[in-house]
Amino acid sequence: MLHDIARDAHLRWTAVALLFGLLGPACSKAPVAGRGEPPAQRESGTPAARQAPAAQTEIVGPVREPMVAGRFYTDSPAELRRQVAGYVAAARKENLPGRVIAIIAPHAGYSFSGPTAGRAYRHLEGEAIDTAIVVGSHMPLRYAAVYASGGYRTPLGVAAVDRDLAGALVAANDSLTDAPAAHSAGDNALEVQIPFVQVALPGARIVPVSFNVEDPSSQADRGLARRVGEGIAGAMRGRNAVIVCSTDLSHYPDAATAEASDRAILDAICSLDADRIASTNVELLEKYRGHNLSCTACGLGAVLATVEAARLLGATGARLVGYTHSDDTGRGVVGYGAVVIYGPPDSRRAAAAAEATTPSGRMLSDDERKELLHLARTSVELYFDGRPAPRPAKLTEALSMKSGAFVTLTERGELRGCIGTFDRSMPLWRVVADRARSAAFADTRFRPVGREELDDIRFEISVLSPYRKLDDPLSIRLGVDGILVEGRGGRGGTFLPQVATETGWSKEEFLSNCCAHKAGLAPGAWRDPEQVAVYAYTAEVFSEADPADGPHQ
Repeated sequence: MLHDIARDAHLRWTAVALLFGLLGPACSKAPVAGRGEPPAQRESGTPAARQAPAAQTEIVGPVREPMVAGRFYTDSPAELRRQVAGYVAAARKENLPGRVIAIIAPHAGYSFSGPTAGRAYRHLEGEAIDTAIVVGSHMPLRYAAVYASGGYRTPLGVAAVDRDLAGALVAANDSLTDAPAAHSAGDNALEVQIPFVQVALPGARIVPVSFNVEDPSSQADRGLARRVGEGIAGAMRGRNAVIVCSTDLSHYPDAATAEASDRAILDAICSLDADRIASTNVELLEKYRGHNLSCTACGLGAVLATVEAARLLGATGARLVGYTHSDDTGRGVVGYGAVVIYGPPDSRRAAAAAEATTPSGRMLSDDERKELLHLARTSVELYFDGRPAPRPAKLTEALSMKSGAFVTLTERGELRGCIGTFDRSMPLWRVVADRARSAAFADTRFRPVGREELDDIRFEISVLSPYRKLDDPLSIRLGVDGILVEGRGGRGGTFLPQVATETGWSKEEFLSNCCAHKAGLAPGAWRDPEQVAVYAYTAEVFSEADPADGPHQ
């Protein structure tokens, strides 16, 4: 996970981005921007640097004028574009396993939540998206108010409404209504999202939907959110559209309470389980009664509708890609989270995923993957009590096969340990149980994992194919092949396949960095077959609840 902490109540912010520290230290942190203005756009040629083309869509219908420009965000067009592009450019785009169905982004003043919002919108850049359905409100309604024609004006111009999609929403069920008047009450929840849409998705149209509920735990309001989600899902099918859900998190407790509440509600949201979200909301409000926690998420009704729509659209997971809060200024804290909800891979990603499997295809069933992940976690948990590693509840042929494997631990998206073996003399289940303990307690780059950290630790397993020697090291397939480099004198090192994807390295960079920073050889040693042997292998990679990725080493 990427972290940033806003420490000033006015026009200053600090962002700290997790960079892939695959060289030397396992994870290195570097500032994205210091106090002052957000970072400038990237160099020409990157998505963040391109200028949005002028919208060609004819505006038919009422145009909502900006109501919080100059307060929540600058009313200067040039400064606004530079600022939003900077927030998006500062974020890392996660390597998600599937297409983006929805994002959840905060809606406070940009000096507070802009960097966190940028982390969500970064995942829309470059995607084939024609329309963003923007959902949220501070005001509970007994229906979802659709702005079905015209557009929303910002200092960047008018974002046109997708009238066809808006019409499909209104026709979906009686919980969605064409009600532009509901959008004129000065609510910032939708308006502050529009400049991000205009920058991240140049030329895309919008469908603003003002919606929230009064009591997310009541059956009536839960049912309303469900019907709104059903309507959104039905209207989106067959279209290149995405949902943008607008919500902040905890309101006005102290910083420690905000962080605890935000973590719990974000975990519930990422489960994509509406019942869990609603029950967690009730539990947190009761638990922190007296801590000035007025809500766990001000747009929870919109979140419930978004989760319902995403589920119906085939969502397979959600990833927390950013979190911060307004810091304790003496007036209480507001939390901000960025979540990306994704579904099955598109055809391009599916083809890449198929190529990335081991030569014999996928080796493990879903149940066998779950068993190995459970085995890895339980092995570490039992270590604290001095008990031996467990055996699988059901020993299948695949779990008994002799195979090499790596176990990677991440804590809130940061590498926490990674140990593995290419030795194929032990059954896979035993390798996973043993290497999980080694990654937790014997990776010398890190202090041993403490029992109190386990709730934040996520396990990832890479089951290795047999490796093969390469006559031509440049024949490796980036993102598919891992490499093992062996030099004279017993020096060697490896990079898992996913390292190439995460770093964006070329083949030469992948090989050179492995030689220099894993094997302790000269960077170009891989070019000399007399001195260095290079092997390739593939890996079947899976993790707990598909958490935020960290570096793999």
